[in-house]
Amino acid sequence: KQKYIDRLSQRHKSFLGYLASSRLGGPLRAQLQEAAQSYKKAVDDYVNARANGELDSSDPIYKAMSKTAHAVEDLLEARYVPNIWRDLLMARRHEKDFIMRGKEKYVKRMNALIPAIKANVDGSKVKQDVKAIIHGKLDLYLKSFLELVAQTRKIEQLTADMRSAVHQIEPLIKQNVEEAKKQMAMSAKESREAAQRSSLMGLFLALIAFGLAVVSAIVITKRITSPLKSLTLFAEKVAEGDLRVAVDFGATQDEVGRLASAMNRMATGLRE
Repeated sequence: KQKYIDRLSQRHKSFLGYLASSRLGGPLRAQLQEAAQSYKKAVDDYVNARANGELDSSDPIYKAMSKTAHAVEDLLEARYVPNIWRDLLMARRHEKDFIMRGKEKYVKRMNALIPAIKANVDGSKVKQDVKAIIHGKLDLYLKSFLELVAQTRKIEQLTADMRSAVHQIEPLIKQNVEEAKKQMAMSAKESREAAQRSSLMGLFLALIAFGLAVVSAIVITKRITSPLKSLTLFAEKVAEGDLRVAVDFGATQDEVGRLASAMNRMATGLRE
């Protein structure tokens, strides 16, 4: 039926598209493309011959088509390991899960998966030299992964040791902080007391200075006002006509003393 011919043509185009976008080497890609084209031509020849009459499996055209199909299969099987990409993606998933979570179960899964992939490779039709290369790559990948696991475990142990050391240091740090707080409180108290003592001493000195200033002012005022009172009394006596009075100014040589001396001379002159 025509629908099967159309499906075959579509599959042929898809297969060529996969080959063009694949990472296969140039020679292998060219061999597969040539084999696919030969198979498509053999199918077309068979379809045309079938349209002109009945054909059976012994017909050379059918045998040619079958031969080209087997050629494509042989090329694919010689390079193809069933489910290898799925298994490799699962291995990468276990790797990332371990990196993110660090669980031992992902290590166990990886240790079980890599031998399973190697067994799958051994059961394929890939050439022995290719199998050896794949085995070597898988062994290197598993070794690198286990080294990563060991390094991670080492870091975890170092982290645990560090946390333990921190927990041991914490009480000492807390004790030192408390002692520092006490010392600071005592220093602050002593500073306040010293400031209070200084304030009281300053106030005491200020009071003494004020008292001395008051006494000095009183003495000075008395020294000034006493001669003035004497001069006032002298002037009042002279005004009353008593010229016998005199001002006793002692040895004072300031302005008040000179004024008293002048008034004594005045009184003497008036008596004469």
